[in-house]
Amino acid sequence: MLNFNNEIESTARLTNNSFTHQLLPISCSILKFCPPANATKSQIVHLLPDFVATDSCDFSGSQPIGTLGTHPVDGCVQYVFEEDHELTEYYFASEEGCAVGQKVAVKISDFSITANQCKKIGLTTSRIRNCDCRFNKKISTLSEPCRTAFSDSCSDTLLIKGDCCEQGTCLSKFEDFTHPDGKIKELERKLACKNDEPGLCYNEDGKGTDTNSQGSTNCCEHTCSACGIDLNPFVSWKPCTALDFATKKAKCGFLSRYSPEAHECDFSKCAKDAHWSSVGEAFISFALGPTSAPAPTPPPTPTPASGGNRAGKGAYGGLLSLVLLAVHQW
Repeated sequence: MLNFNNEIESTARLTNNSFTHQLLPISCSILKFCPPANATKSQIVHLLPDFVATDSCDFSGSQPIGTLGTHPVDGCVQYVFEEDHELTEYYFASEEGCAVGQKVAVKISDFSITANQCKKIGLTTSRIRNCDCRFNKKISTLSEPCRTAFSDSCSDTLLIKGDCCEQGTCLSKFEDFTHPDGKIKELERKLACKNDEPGLCYNEDGKGTDTNSQGSTNCCEHTCSACGIDLNPFVSWKPCTALDFATKKAKCGFLSRYSPEAHECDFSKCAKDAHWSSVGEAFISFALGPTSAPAPTPPPTPTPASGGNRAGKGAYGGLLSLVLLAVHQW
């Protein structure tokens, strides 16, 4: 991963006079190629036009970017990725290295998008529980820009109370209903709830993390509004989709960001007095939709009587018709 920070460099060294196979994701704007300490022959580093040319070692359309010397420090070649770069993939090789399968491919991703994604993960990481946002207790394989964005968001949201770091019970401010930020977020969530739709109330026992899928699963008892951090700081509500009324089953959210498929709720297993019992009103109403009562038949309009009192009866009939209409509308 490349961030245009010209204070950081990434170095690719030659191994046995050929380029290393792969560069791990890193944040940089300068790619530096250096020869090994025992180099005896110089090589020209090329920027190749695409994967096909690199795969076939076709240097006809390549661009030389520099010649490697034999000194491991002074013999290096640098390639600078400008901020207004046009490509998203770059391919490098020497003719000697390419012949033995040694090539370097660099993929550039947007720094801000990557950082924002990792910032969101930091808000719910299990490292919050034991105050390990700075990776002091467990090492991390995250590279920049993800590492810093993750670590900062984790630290910013961490609430330390008593010995929670030692006990592994710390919360984020967004999990604590007594914290102003937590209460605002939870109330906003409740306002958006659709309580006539079933869902999974996940992790009431607090054993689940965003990666382990080991929390409790309750498909039967709660609505969206009831399954919030005021019930338990660790819970999350996962709405159901694709309900099959015949089998009484539905897909109801992923238990972790690594779950291969959504969790399945089987409402036929709910107790008969549970809110989402498959024989209960809430479940049937959602599955089949609201039933519409037939519209009432409008009352007949009275016909004026014939004879000498026509005007009086006609006026009375009109008045009666208005009264009946008003009653019907009410």
